[in-house]
Amino acid sequence: MTLPVFWELVEARTKLASILPFLVGILFAALYFQQFNGIDTAIFFVAMLLFDMTTTAINNLMDYHKAKDQTYRDQTNIVGRAHLNPTGVAALIGVMLLIATALGLILVWRTDWLLLLIGAVCFGIGIFYTFGPLPLSRLPLGEVFSGVTMGLAIPFIAIYVNVDAAKLLNLTITWPRFDLSGDFVALILIGLTCVPCMATIANVMLANNLSDYDEDVQNGRTTLPMYLGKNGDWCSINSWPMSAIP
Repeated sequence: MTLPVFWELVEARTKLASILPFLVGILFAALYFQQFNGIDTAIFFVAMLLFDMTTTAINNLMDYHKAKDQTYRDQTNIVGRAHLNPTGVAALIGVMLLIATALGLILVWRTDWLLLLIGAVCFGIGIFYTFGPLPLSRLPLGEVFSGVTMGLAIPFIAIYVNVDAAKLLNLTITWPRFDLSGDFVALILIGLTCVPCMATIANVMLANNLSDYDEDVQNGRTTLPMYLGKNGDWCSINSWPMSAIP
């Protein structure tokens, strides 16, 4: 596999969608908490990009396996078009996922156990977004999950690895008890700050699904535009029943 093919398999051009919320989190930590941890930031950045590339590669591999349109499978999907070995692609996905997981565990060791729970949820959403018998990307929920996971979780973790846990959200485990404490004001401010990120990511996903509308119909993907209508017919006043108009 050549480097250009690898970049296309993981869709490197789309990683700006992850970098933007990451930068928002770093700036929030520096400006609000006045804290910055270069080592933890670097570890999280690499882990984040690796996991983002992993989920994208899973998506392309699953689209290849589940494609109903032979033309899409052989000429559009990068796995078929570049004549990649699906087993080799799966092995590459496994390696990237393993490295991202190892880096995540290092961050947990360097920060707080709460990060393990947050990371596990994000990993689960990321993997099952495109993997499994009913992936989230093939449901009208893709925009919601991608917006919250990338637009909120990425900035939050970027902040979390840079500040003292006691100043944000801290999980203390003393078997059989656990205590969760945090700064309510800071959490609200983080949530409000992340609203533009969540909206941007959701809109990017919606635009992508709109551009792939015809392709998705041929391959049996049921995305949000299929419910709303490609041209926004759902919100057209002409489509409303007369009884709904006062």
